[in-house]
Amino acid sequence: MTQALRVAVVSDSTPERNGVGSYYADLVSQLETRIERAELFCPEDRSNSWRRYLAPPLPGDKTQRIWFPRPFKLWSRVTGMQPDVIVVPTPGPFGLIGLAVARRRGIPLVMAFHTHYEALTDIYWSDLFGRIARRYLMWSHRLLFRNSRAVLAVSPEMMDQARRMGAENAALIGTSVPSEFLARPLAPLSPTPQRVLFAGRLAEEKNVDRVVELARARRQLQVSIAGDGPMQAFVAEAAASTPNLDYMGWVPRERLIDVIDAHDALVLPSKVESFGTVALEALARGRLVILSGSCGISEWPQFEECLFYIGDDESLAQAVDRVLALPQETRADVGRLAHEAAHDLNEWNLSAWIDRLQAQ
Repeated sequence: MTQALRVAVVSDSTPERNGVGSYYADLVSQLETRIERAELFCPEDRSNSWRRYLAPPLPGDKTQRIWFPRPFKLWSRVTGMQPDVIVVPTPGPFGLIGLAVARRRGIPLVMAFHTHYEALTDIYWSDLFGRIARRYLMWSHRLLFRNSRAVLAVSPEMMDQARRMGAENAALIGTSVPSEFLARPLAPLSPTPQRVLFAGRLAEEKNVDRVVELARARRQLQVSIAGDGPMQAFVAEAAASTPNLDYMGWVPRERLIDVIDAHDALVLPSKVESFGTVALEALARGRLVILSGSCGISEWPQFEECLFYIGDDESLAQAVDRVLALPQETRADVGRLAHEAAHDLNEWNLSAWIDRLQAQ
């Protein structure tokens, strides 16, 4: 039954370019089947557009940009759909216009808190610009928190962080999975697993260098890296000199399911990871997932039996050895449990979003 609810999501993240962009592309797509209307308002990253040259690169990552909307056009589009609720997941120019529309029109605002921006500024911006960036992020988050009916976070740790930053009305939500990841029959795991995948932003906080070390330490494995980011040149150079390391470049979202299915395991050794959407997508496809305890998905108890962690005194290569050495039957059982847990979280998340939005 379709709920009488109209939701506008106003985000600074381009669709499917990063975790936040992917999150709302998936969420809006699935909400459209359950409520009257859901629409995503965000930048379109057109590489051949002259406007691209006016958009400054994101500090620390020249592959992503800070897009500035045409304010009156965006205002007109958002107000034109007559939303019952506005959702803002980012503190940039698009998000602040979403806030302005909500305040001016008296529309309930919901802030979604996905990214540990302050931790990332510690990694990338230790100079004067970093101090300015941190102050801006703190100011913009507090402004959004103060004007939001609810602040929704994707993990318990992120919810606690939002509360420490001043969000008095923080609550927990989950993460959605693209419908095809759940609907398509699972590809069987190889009886002799040898293919390992890293997919995501090629950046310092992802510990991409550890994935390269894995390939060099375990020549019998085929290691693939998919993504783009500030460490792209490092990865490409490493792949050129490491026969069992394949750099796939940026993989469009519609191809990601096939890439995941072609591998036995996914690794995510991140230093900072608010949730880890690609880990959830790999679980949905019944793959083995090996990750650090810094990933927010580790805080969800339903995945307790499906995730494998890199030990404190363990290299990534040693963790991969341990997991791939499990009996074939055990690996198959874990894959089935992972798929079921991802399906259950997806259903819970959609219901939780609708309940939270209707409550406004």
